[in-house]
Amino acid sequence: MGAAGTMVCLLGMAIKSDFGALRSEAATFGVGGDNSYPGLLVGRQLLNLGIMGLITCASSLLAGIMIAVLLPLSEILAVLFLHEKFDGPKGIALVLSLWGFASYMYGEKVHQKKAEAQKNQLLQQQMARKTGDLELATP
Repeated sequence: MGAAGTMVCLLGMAIKSDFGALRSEAATFGVGGDNSYPGLLVGRQLLNLGIMGLITCASSLLAGIMIAVLLPLSEILAVLFLHEKFDGPKGIALVLSLWGFASYMYGEKVHQKKAEAQKNQLLQQQMARKTGDLELATP
């Protein structure tokens, strides 16, 4: 899927002759020369391969969580190592992505507590039926 998306993007860039724009944008931002493009392409494909591996071996939910974690992490690492500016839109994106991740984790914790409480209540009812305690056996 990732390779197909890359091919479609490359085809569109070839049709519009946008490969020259890549060089001018790279020069504007001070990114490396022509050697950096294959590295970016291979890195992106490895990221897609890793995400497909997560979906295959674990779950698509875990892959989504990892993508949500990678967004703020990539912004922070770009500021630290690439010396990018940390301006307003980048700060807003960072806050929103961290807020979304934190709210997901909180929701999972609440769901887990509810499931544990229901499990404990069911165990109490089963134990009460076995011991003959009628007060605890009724839901």
